[in-house]
Amino acid sequence: MFMVRKTAGTGDDETPNPRKESPMRFNLSSPTPTARASLFCVLFIALTGCQESAPPLAPVVTTAELVVRMVEPATTTPETTPTAAEIAAETAKIRAGTAELRARLATLLAQNARAQNDYATADSEAGKAACYLELAKSGKETDADPTTDLCAQEASLEVPLTTSYTWDMFAKPKRRLPVTDEDTTLDVEVTSINWQASRWISDRYDGSYHYRDVMKGHAYVTLDFQVTTEAKDPKLPVFRVFRFEDGRPVTATQLSTALYRWQSHSSYLGTYSDNKNDFKYTSTVRFTAGAQIPKELLKQPLFLVARRDGCQKRAYDRWANPPVSYSGIDCFGPNPTQPDAFWTKYHVVAVHRGGDLKKLLTAGK
Repeated sequence: MFMVRKTAGTGDDETPNPRKESPMRFNLSSPTPTARASLFCVLFIALTGCQESAPPLAPVVTTAELVVRMVEPATTTPETTPTAAEIAAETAKIRAGTAELRARLATLLAQNARAQNDYATADSEAGKAACYLELAKSGKETDADPTTDLCAQEASLEVPLTTSYTWDMFAKPKRRLPVTDEDTTLDVEVTSINWQASRWISDRYDGSYHYRDVMKGHAYVTLDFQVTTEAKDPKLPVFRVFRFEDGRPVTATQLSTALYRWQSHSSYLGTYSDNKNDFKYTSTVRFTAGAQIPKELLKQPLFLVARRDGCQKRAYDRWANPPVSYSGIDCFGPNPTQPDAFWTKYHVVAVHRGGDLKKLLTAGK
């Protein structure tokens, strides 16, 4: 088909030299018709992919066929529309789940009420244990007879209502309260109180605010207050709502505390610090507090109190919104039932249905 010449050394000998071989090459200086035909064959094979057949061309679609394809409906199976029975079954399922959640919520509220009502009993046991400890330290022995056991008598809960709490103790509630925090005294001023709010508003900034809506059958007890102190990291007082049961005060709820306002949305997010909410840089900071109570409790006398000592600690979390919060976890605990111990621990801030409370406390006199 075509001629291949191999040359070695400098001679014209066509015998190949195994030690010195020159590369193969085509001699096209004087191509023959046969060589030219072979070259065209090689080029044709290279261009056509080693004689492989090219893929078939797509069929030509006319304009009419294209219009028909656009008008015809899609071949995908449409979603089936649920039947009335299926909708009713799904609705019943959702309602059953909602009823279950409501029952669970009622159970949790009842458990919380029982736990709060147990504070008095727990306080009695704690006081009795402290009494025994003091007697043990003094070297005295206690009598096993409850009638002569001074510790048992001191912790007794059988205190007549008419001789323990009087209306005079509640007649003059205070809005300005001295609160002690270790060696520092805080000046706490309550600026507003709402016994039946529909929502609790806090964390205001840039014309906006955050709120918590009340659940059905409940109402928010809210208050705004400000704290003035020279301390750099004071503990705040906690606010509680009490009611009377069997002649002694029982906790109805404890209010949560939040900051009243932020300088900007960025400071609320923690991007920038807010020195107006930091006692290290300012003497007075505004707060708000709130908690939900069942509306049934509002039909009876209630009274709002503040602890005389600080117990809420400041916490900082850069990734929380807002980054600063106050926790009252250390404020939980048994409440004293004896009047002297109760008033040593609490200030009366406000009274709900004061007329009914006065009748209750003066009954039997």
